[in-house]
Amino acid sequence: MVTRMLRHAGLFAGVDAGPLQARKFHESNIFRQVNQQLLRESIDFPHAPKSERQFIDHLKYCSRHLDEMQTKVDLENILKVYWGNHQQEQIVWGWKDPRNSANLIIWRALFPDMRVLVIERTWSKKMLNQDGGSASGNWFRTQSTSAVRSHYLNPTAADGLDVHRVNFDQLLKEPDELSELLNWAHLPSRPADDFEDFLKLAGVTS
Repeated sequence: MVTRMLRHAGLFAGVDAGPLQARKFHESNIFRQVNQQLLRESIDFPHAPKSERQFIDHLKYCSRHLDEMQTKVDLENILKVYWGNHQQEQIVWGWKDPRNSANLIIWRALFPDMRVLVIERTWSKKMLNQDGGSASGNWFRTQSTSAVRSHYLNPTAADGLDVHRVNFDQLLKEPDELSELLNWAHLPSRPADDFEDFLKLAGVTS
């Protein structure tokens, strides 16, 4: 949902990120495929890691084989697919994938000046026990451990990078939180009295 909001504010997420009005995902397919490939290479699990052991084993492997893992990323082809025929000048761009938290050590080696957006949320007991949403989101909410959540919210190799944290619930309620996010992302700011209209435009509220 946050990625959809950013796309409506001007973020380019890839020609392969799906329709702007889609309810879910908003992930560049090519970046997702590469993240899956890297995790398959190290722990034979292409999905977002679901245990602390998977995180630890993957990060150890990446640290020991960082140069080799980088060579497995065909950056020229990735960006060719990502951009398609889209013009690249003066555009804020990025990609969303929970696997980025596991692969950040590789991505930052390829993009030394990359910035990282972390989405935080506090769930009530009622929310923790209800079904709904994507399978991965439902698993994260109802079955993940605090150790696993810590790996996602505090990714290894983030030290020294420009990391911005957003509280999801505040983002949907407070115009200042949205303004702070847009300013950090170098996207055009929006007036406070436009807040509700923007949320409707982005499909967050009806």
